[in-house]
Amino acid sequence: MIYLTHSSLGQLDLTAANGFVVVSFTIGWPEVRTVMDNRALADGVIDTTTYLGSRAVTIALRLDNTGCPGYSTQDLIDQVTPYLSPRIRPTLVYTVDQNDPVVSHQRSLLLRGADGPLTVDAPKALTLVCQWVASESFTQALEDSCAVAILTGGTELGRDYDLEFDRDYPASPPFGITYFYPAGNAPMDWILTLTSQIEDPTITINGIPIVFSGLTLLPGQTVIIDTQARTILRNGDPNDSVYGLTNFFDWTWDDLRVTPGENSLLLTAVSSAGGSPSATLCYYDRWHL
Repeated sequence: MIYLTHSSLGQLDLTAANGFVVVSFTIGWPEVRTVMDNRALADGVIDTTTYLGSRAVTIALRLDNTGCPGYSTQDLIDQVTPYLSPRIRPTLVYTVDQNDPVVSHQRSLLLRGADGPLTVDAPKALTLVCQWVASESFTQALEDSCAVAILTGGTELGRDYDLEFDRDYPASPPFGITYFYPAGNAPMDWILTLTSQIEDPTITINGIPIVFSGLTLLPGQTVIIDTQARTILRNGDPNDSVYGLTNFFDWTWDDLRVTPGENSLLLTAVSSAGGSPSATLCYYDRWHL
């Protein structure tokens, strides 16, 4: 199953029922943003390449209007071309494993039209070759997943008893910690929303604390942390950044990204004025291909 979708254009299923037969579907490898320094006193270079660029996406469609009464070949072309405009950012969704009835294996790419025009090849059957550029070097899940940490008033101290047991019990996880398990095979950015009345909160991601000093959230206010945009904003307002109230010198944005497998989220605070303060972290599973 392959389809294109956009908020203003709607969804276009590339299926035989709609007159489209996918002949080939190619996702190219991402371009490399090469970073190299010459070794002045030796042969070769020092390669510190880390970042990747965009990738090419190509779909060849055979146009067959026999299953679409009333549609001409040009009608089918006219349906596709709006999604190829460089002004539009459609999402391409495709299914990796169509034989699994339980787990959804849909992945998505955000595209823009490539510089080249449409290629029409029609020696026997009319084939339309569509080209896009995916600005990100990864594919991701179509829908996001979220983990929620709630600030509670409990304590980990408890009460002591003069008893002896004939076995050792493993230590329990820290009080109030939330575990979540992203899929994929690539690190993921996330957006976290901190809500309710709270003073000087600390949000701990995989053992890395983001500590706020001098921050008080009033009723109805939020703090939104976006690791991809690299912003920390009160109420999402770009003119009200609270990044400077954190211990930003103790971590980097790349350190905060979550990875496939087990991850942890913890919310603590100096004090809470009531309500149920919570931190909701949302992410999209990502794959390198």
